[in-house]
Amino acid sequence: MNFRFLLVFFCFVFWGNHYLFAQDSKKNVSQDTLKIDQDSIGKADEIEEIINYSAKDSIRFNVVKQIIYLYGSAKIKFGLTELAANYIEIDQFKNQVMAKGTMDTTTKKMIGDPVFTDKGTTYNAKVINYNFKTKKGIISGTSTKQGEGNIVSETVKRDLNGHLYARYNLYTTCDLPHPHFGIRSQKMKIIPGKLTASGPFFLEMGGVPTPLGFFFGLFPQPGGKASGFLMPQYGETRERGFFLANGGIYLAISNYVDARITGEMYSKGGYGFNIISNYKDRYKYDGNINFRYNVRENEVAGSVEKAIGKDFSFAWSHTPKGRGKGKFSANVNIATSNFNQRNAPDARSYLSSSLNSNIQYNTSFLGGKITLGTSLRHEQNIITKVASVLPSAELRITRITPFAKLSDKKNLLTSLNMSYTMSTSATITNVRQGTASFPFTVVGLSNVRDTIGFNLANINQLIENTRTGMTHNIPISTSARVLKFFDLSLSFNYKEVWYPENYSYQYLGRDGIIKTADGRDSTIRIQKDTVQVQKNKAFSRFNDYSVSASLTTRIYGTYYPKIGRIQAIRHIINPTISLSYRPDFGKSSYGFYENVQSKEFISAGGQYAPPQFVNTSYFQGIYGQPSTGESASMNIGITNTLEAKMKSKYDSIKKPEKITLLNFSLNTGYNFLAKEYKLSNISVSGNTTVGKFN
Repeated sequence: MNFRFLLVFFCFVFWGNHYLFAQDSKKNVSQDTLKIDQDSIGKADEIEEIINYSAKDSIRFNVVKQIIYLYGSAKIKFGLTELAANYIEIDQFKNQVMAKGTMDTTTKKMIGDPVFTDKGTTYNAKVINYNFKTKKGIISGTSTKQGEGNIVSETVKRDLNGHLYARYNLYTTCDLPHPHFGIRSQKMKIIPGKLTASGPFFLEMGGVPTPLGFFFGLFPQPGGKASGFLMPQYGETRERGFFLANGGIYLAISNYVDARITGEMYSKGGYGFNIISNYKDRYKYDGNINFRYNVRENEVAGSVEKAIGKDFSFAWSHTPKGRGKGKFSANVNIATSNFNQRNAPDARSYLSSSLNSNIQYNTSFLGGKITLGTSLRHEQNIITKVASVLPSAELRITRITPFAKLSDKKNLLTSLNMSYTMSTSATITNVRQGTASFPFTVVGLSNVRDTIGFNLANINQLIENTRTGMTHNIPISTSARVLKFFDLSLSFNYKEVWYPENYSYQYLGRDGIIKTADGRDSTIRIQKDTVQVQKNKAFSRFNDYSVSASLTTRIYGTYYPKIGRIQAIRHIINPTISLSYRPDFGKSSYGFYENVQSKEFISAGGQYAPPQFVNTSYFQGIYGQPSTGESASMNIGITNTLEAKMKSKYDSIKKPEKITLLNFSLNTGYNFLAKEYKLSNISVSGNTTVGKFN
């Protein structure tokens, strides 16, 4: 009797294992494998490779007929061939396998239909019969993807070379279970990865045959990406009539870049095209570009001519993948104001009211001590038609300690540290700059705050609307231990702002002279109490600074009670006192503000009352104005913390746990320059921990 047969029978009877072991004369085969060696009578068609198989539900072995039955999510792997189905039979005498789905008793539907994979090509079918030795098979009700197309066949035969011979076929690029269109052919030969050849065929639309066809067809299917034509889709809309869409060409430009160019056309007028490109360089970056252009014709009630709307949208996404110093990223989304309303693919896009874009580049120098970041943002409101472009850049020098090496001891000089940040930005908008920021009636500037087209025709007005500036921030600080128990901290913050323009003011009264656009003086009668504001293009700057100091210490007190699991109670008192000062940069001595006359009153008796003046800054830029009002204040705070060290309730080896019983703080301040109410409100706060402790 065959030695293999005895071994299988022995394992099956005594161990009751659901998996089959086979042993070769030279090596052992692992679990879940089946190897069929040549038997004693020298059968020529035995399998010479290992079959790996498994099943989720159960595995049954018929010893007499040498058939293995796999139930529930069954899987077989034989070399480069894989097969999965809900039910599989393996006949080792005939070297054949049969796979099919099963009926779900609950839903009364077929589940687990076979999926056959051979050398990377996948076939979905109803029933599969395959011979391991000859590598031939018959597949019923199959659907396979070849390149950009799908082939749905009633019956497919596979030969030794992997070629497929199919009958009653439909070749289509539609991925739906019931394709809308395709090429119908009685016979086809498929060479996976190379081409598909068919006999006489005709075009079928929605299941209805058409007279369009030919005597034969050749459809190349090269491996990997390949250029080719894209079959259009058809349909109908109420507004635009019948259409053909998403038809065009696919270009496999290289292994890193591809492009898809498609178009659309409508029976009621209108057309468009779409360009989509994807690119990727592994470990460096990847991204995609999407450009759409659409022309739509709409009928206008009471008019013979149609309204023609031209719209476009541009989207670009770029994501860096590397770990280098410089990183560039982009997320761009721009479109004409009516694009979503006319061409939105879904309700969410139709209701979208804004478009935003952001392009960034960040890098570093000198081992990260200097960083540079740049960005270009775009904001567009589709409803109000307000659009803005916001470029910006920031240069940052990390904190440095220039005197750290003077001494090993920590003092105010060796701990002195400073940093530097330079920021610059601009706002380019299509909104005319109004006069709402001034506290008086203004002439000389436009009072109209409307929008203009964001295009080259209005480039001069867009430049005029542009607001830009630059800031420099230098924080300097130091700290040290003084008088043995106190921590002293000192800080000085300096800020400087640069603008390319400033403003000048002139009170005009009832009748005044106003400068016209050509620079001439013109005497006109104007509204009373009016100020002429003139924008002067010249380099301007202002600075702002403040100083502060703080002194703090900690006082500890510990009590050791003998209460339960409490080992110790510690009381921490943390008093803090700080002083800060900032000058009044609104004073005339700094030259940043001007007292501008804004009103002239007349009393009931006809006498002139003293005029009214408003302290107005020469600067109206994007980084604001110099701060006004002198400030000199002192802040006092005391924080109390009550902690307990408790032993573990169940584990004597475990370290004691520290529990915060109470946090209690008191804070107030004193303003030395206030005319009244110099003492600030006294605030009290506290919290505690309540819970189960182990």
